[in-house]
Amino acid sequence: MKKRLVLAVSVLSLLGICFAIFYQVANLKLLDRRGLRQKHGGTVAIEEEETPLSDDFDDEDLGDGYVRDGTDYNAPKEIQSSDITSFFCAFSTLYEDETLTMGNKRYALKADLDGDVVKGSFAAWDYDDSDERRFEADKSFMKELQEIIKNNNIVQYNGLDSEIKGIPDDYGATISVVYESGENIYAMDNSDNFLPPDAEDLLVQLFAGACAKGNEVIGVSVTEHFEAMNVPDGSGFIKFPILTIGRNDVFGETDDLKYPAEDALRDTIDAVNSKEADEARSSAGSFGKGSFDRGLYYDADCFVTRNDTEVVSFYVRACDYEDMEQSGENTFVRTYNIEAENGKILTFKDTFKNLKNLPGIIVSLLKKEYPKLDFNDNAEESISESIDDNDGDVCFALGNGFVHIFINEYVVNDRAGAYHLTLAVSDYPGLISNFYVTCPDNSLTRLDYNTDYFIKKDKSFRMECYEAPGEEDVYWKGIVGDNTYEATYYGHAPEAYLARKNKKNYLYLNLPTGDVSFHGIIYEIKDDGIEPVPEQGDMSMTIADNTTLDPDYFLMNINNVIDGTVCFMYPTGAFKIDDDGFPVSVANEYKLSGSRVKIKESGRYNPRNIEDAANSGGMFYVTEDTEVTPYASDLKSYIDFITTDEEESRILRFTIDSFSSDMKLDNFGKLEDVFKE
Repeated sequence: MKKRLVLAVSVLSLLGICFAIFYQVANLKLLDRRGLRQKHGGTVAIEEEETPLSDDFDDEDLGDGYVRDGTDYNAPKEIQSSDITSFFCAFSTLYEDETLTMGNKRYALKADLDGDVVKGSFAAWDYDDSDERRFEADKSFMKELQEIIKNNNIVQYNGLDSEIKGIPDDYGATISVVYESGENIYAMDNSDNFLPPDAEDLLVQLFAGACAKGNEVIGVSVTEHFEAMNVPDGSGFIKFPILTIGRNDVFGETDDLKYPAEDALRDTIDAVNSKEADEARSSAGSFGKGSFDRGLYYDADCFVTRNDTEVVSFYVRACDYEDMEQSGENTFVRTYNIEAENGKILTFKDTFKNLKNLPGIIVSLLKKEYPKLDFNDNAEESISESIDDNDGDVCFALGNGFVHIFINEYVVNDRAGAYHLTLAVSDYPGLISNFYVTCPDNSLTRLDYNTDYFIKKDKSFRMECYEAPGEEDVYWKGIVGDNTYEATYYGHAPEAYLARKNKKNYLYLNLPTGDVSFHGIIYEIKDDGIEPVPEQGDMSMTIADNTTLDPDYFLMNINNVIDGTVCFMYPTGAFKIDDDGFPVSVANEYKLSGSRVKIKESGRYNPRNIEDAANSGGMFYVTEDTEVTPYASDLKSYIDFITTDEEESRILRFTIDSFSSDMKLDNFGKLEDVFKE
């Protein structure tokens, strides 16, 4: 009897629950899709939290966990029109394993056609970060969007409408497409991401490409900090780079450049400078005993590889010799890729679209670039682990149309020293995120040796340099495809800069001609090699015999300077920065003739800057007949002369009231009172 009573109560309870469910379903409002239609040629504005195809269901009637299914099984599975006027898509890959290039994030993409202009936005966020951008594009954007929808058969999901009330936006997907004909696609499921991963990836990259801002240059200057170090029984030094957004002029002030940078970018650059200084001083703290014939050192050099309104990228190559018992020089490369808008330092995960294939690509290129070397059997695995751990043993720097990859020593074999590879974006179209594909048409980049720089889709430029044993000359090669240009220079390998302007490629060489003097020349890089530029070509222009050049005044040596005043570079010549940020010879406009002259009277003379003034007690005392030669000028208010017959040269600054177009030592205005031939 007791069992029967329990059974009866259970049956009644079940009937009650069924009746309650039937009552709620019977009272649900039908989806009103008449509002989904629009007049031919109209536009639909997408609000931030709604789609143009949202229904008017009353959320307050439902409790958390309630499953609502409003799927329209009769929704059309074919769309005749191909002209999209409005698009919205939101989806989550936060908890998915296969995310291709997207990573685990929540995305919201939208675009509206407004006349002939597409106005859209891109948003991506996870639990640690968010990225929101807006863009404008032409109508071709909608055509590319339609190709993705068509090729991935997105219309098959039309009519899907499933929702679990109360769950967070960490799951599911929504897509809404409105066509000019009035046709539409609408599908939503907030618990299941039904969209194909390939389609999602293509959508993200399409919108990322539209948002990319890397079409304008941000000026980045690089200077060096040098310190002599006290070393027992010997000598030592540290040298490390200091980066500045802008250009440091000869007065130590920073020019505001053509495209001012965000404060967040400046803050990150300052943090990088502090880190590099710490690395140098930490190395100095490890210096052991020195010796008379060899000093200890930490020497870090910086190469800016890209500097535009999307990203600032550079690498620092640090070499050290900290102890006389050290078998050889240690080398380590650090890279920095900083988003210009928010100062975020990018990782492999942020930048590369296909991390699974990247280690294999790197190993393949290593074997091709270094065919005589052996690499560990687990080299690909070691590279993959370093990328996943973001430990810096494998690192990258974005370039203009290609990517630098560095594999530091002992990662792939037992050989000391870092490996340097470059990967052309055109050779690997799916390599990096579309955010970082767009680059400025014009750029100026300091070049490294034994590195391929891609100047065209199928052409690269490469420099090599070596010294013959027992000789002071260095042998330089510039290689374009199968064509090689060879030259011999004295003492040091030349510094080089690649300038891209007006769809042409120019090579700027800073050629050492002695301990402190330089000689400048420009070549155009062509398919069949390099040749001097006819109108500027050899710019040595012997303005004054045996003059010297301070690298601080040498425009190329400051690296990627954009905008700024005209400056002299002796004996290279006079240059100004044009509107595109490139050095242009103005030797025909401004000339300085004359050789060495002598100070007419003993007395105190102005040093060139505050630092020199502080070191000299305010002014330099210079004796009569001290020999000087022209050194540098801003073509506005001063000209500097450098002493030539002193053990330690000093630079004297003379203020000028005005400059003539044909400047000579005898027409500077009252300088004849200072100098004698």
